[in-house]
Amino acid sequence: MTSSRTQKRLDSLSIAASVICMIHCLAVPVMLLLGLAVPSLLLEESHFHEMMLFVVIPLSGLAFFLGCRKHRDLSVLAYGLTGLGLLIFAALWLHDLAGHDAETLASLVGTGFMVIAHLKNYRLCRRCECSH
Repeated sequence: MTSSRTQKRLDSLSIAASVICMIHCLAVPVMLLLGLAVPSLLLEESHFHEMMLFVVIPLSGLAFFLGCRKHRDLSVLAYGLTGLGLLIFAALWLHDLAGHDAETLASLVGTGFMVIAHLKNYRLCRRCECSH
């Protein structure tokens, strides 16, 4: 059985990964507007979102699974799966279907759902720990 410390670390790492994705989505357009083309091209790698999914899916999936097993609140899973679904859709298909702006917007919304899910998971796990 995993410890509460492990659960908190998983949620914290998942939130950090979400924030990195958010910063990337917001920083590239700003850097382009400011004329910082070379650094933005390094951040604009076409596979950045796909690479982030390899980090986000296992970290978040494990954190949600362990948290929901502990506190049995399915709203965390609903927020998390919604966020993951948006991130996957944006990373794999939306850019080709609707362009970069739509991909960025969907990624930001998906990341927001992920952060909400992880914060809720973290709080519920803390509450479960305190009540026993």
